[in-house]
Amino acid sequence: MMGGPHIEMASLRMLGHWLEGSGWVQCLVQGGVATTGVAEAFIHASHVKRIRYAHTVTASSLYVSLKRAYRSFCEEVSDDEHLPVDDWRKQREIASVQFKYWSTVLELELLVLTFVRSLRERNFHLYVDSLQKLAPWFFALDQNNYARWMSVHVRDMLCITETHPDIASEFAKGNFTVSKSNRKFSAISIDHEQLNAMIKGGGSGAIGNN
Repeated sequence: MMGGPHIEMASLRMLGHWLEGSGWVQCLVQGGVATTGVAEAFIHASHVKRIRYAHTVTASSLYVSLKRAYRSFCEEVSDDEHLPVDDWRKQREIASVQFKYWSTVLELELLVLTFVRSLRERNFHLYVDSLQKLAPWFFALDQNNYARWMSVHVRDMLCITETHPDIASEFAKGNFTVSKSNRKFSAISIDHEQLNAMIKGGGSGAIGNN
């Protein structure tokens, strides 16, 4: 099973690829979210917790701006011209390239944050659903290695009920993650590199015992 930390890191790098040159770094600096050097490092997703925070702030800001723009639209038109927010958003995306770009940023950020949520809540259904929605973006943004392997992983997860029903049952219970505390929203995915290090390491590891 692909490690969640690696998928999250790859997703954050994909977001950085999409945002590079957009002025996002300057917005983070002007907003006091990060210094120039740190914000520029966010493009390459060099620090997961910090970059996750930056995207959470960005998604929140974009959502607030979206709601304000929609409210202004509603105030400026007659009742007969009102549109549901989703229809209005689609119209704005067609009318404005810049609106389309930042609307896409919001969509991507929410997808990545939903993936993180699936791990924190130990929600296997949400995990698979978010991976299915993320996978096409890896192809679109030329993240070729992860595009290939994530497709295999998604297929395996979709078929797991038939291929490995016992494992599927455990995953459905949330046992595709581990918890280091009893707090809610604190589960993390199993990092296979850490497990490999434990297996191979020191005198108590598999290699040390040989």
